[in-house]
Amino acid sequence: MRWVVALLALATLSTPVLGGAASPAGAHVVVLDRSPVVIRGTRFLPQESVTVRVVVRGGPRYAKIVRAGTGGRWTARFRANLGQCDSFFVRAVGQRGSRAAYTELPPPCGAAP
Repeated sequence: MRWVVALLALATLSTPVLGGAASPAGAHVVVLDRSPVVIRGTRFLPQESVTVRVVVRGGPRYAKIVRAGTGGRWTARFRANLGQCDSFFVRAVGQRGSRAAYTELPPPCGAAP
């Protein structure tokens, strides 16, 4: 039950957040693929170094540092596969203040009681 409350609290905080010097539109992340995991970031500051973290509920954690291009875009690929029933979140934090997050709560999985 606690993990449900924690995930719901995280979901409310997972909207893109503007950092100190971030662009007016705000940074954004999206999951392009789940197997292997591919994350795309947009609207980060140009040439910003970004730490991308993927945390699977009850499972492993992954982290990678990428650099945004001149247009503020980056792509991070992880040697990880997410199943259809995996609950996870992504957090990307740039060294100059850009921030974005994404949370995915899966549909009910498994046999019905």
